[in-house]
Amino acid sequence: MIRVGIVDDHKVVVTGLKGILEFDGRIRVVGTAHDLAGGKRLLTEHSPDVLVLDARMPDSRGLMEIPDLRKLSPSTRVLVLTGYGDVALQQALSFGADALLTKELASDVIVDTICSWFPAAANSLENLSEREKEVGRLAAGGLTNKEIAEKLFISVNTIKTHLARVLEKLDVRDRTELARKWPERI
Repeated sequence: MIRVGIVDDHKVVVTGLKGILEFDGRIRVVGTAHDLAGGKRLLTEHSPDVLVLDARMPDSRGLMEIPDLRKLSPSTRVLVLTGYGDVALQQALSFGADALLTKELASDVIVDTICSWFPAAANSLENLSEREKEVGRLAAGGLTNKEIAEKLFISVNTIKTHLARVLEKLDVRDRTELARKWPERI
């Protein structure tokens, strides 16, 4: 799991971003903060793999704070999110950010950026939810979508959704490849 901290002064942004990141399955949000002081505590207490940082917050000097944040947790990657077009990528990178993305981007771009820094997290069973593991195990065992749906008391469409996520997260093409790669211990 990729451990992420989020620092943004807008609570709705923090809540939404947390949901988006954790929905992916490869990411766990280990802490959130709504100001820079809280962000510093988050770094000190949790040392996340990635810090998602709002470019502008009331109690900070903006991007100039990044070197101080890096000192608190040198191995943490810093992803700056901005809602303003006037923050230059070059400026963010010069202060030590690993990436700068605008809040207008699709959520999958943010997730993909974070996950691209940790390729080992991409194809692991740990990335699957418990339900996805259950569906994957049954599909790898040869059950049809209808049989899985009856066994788990959920709809066939829900099974299709879970199975699509399993195939994508494990980077396999079809049920046959899933059956070959599925470990017996799950």
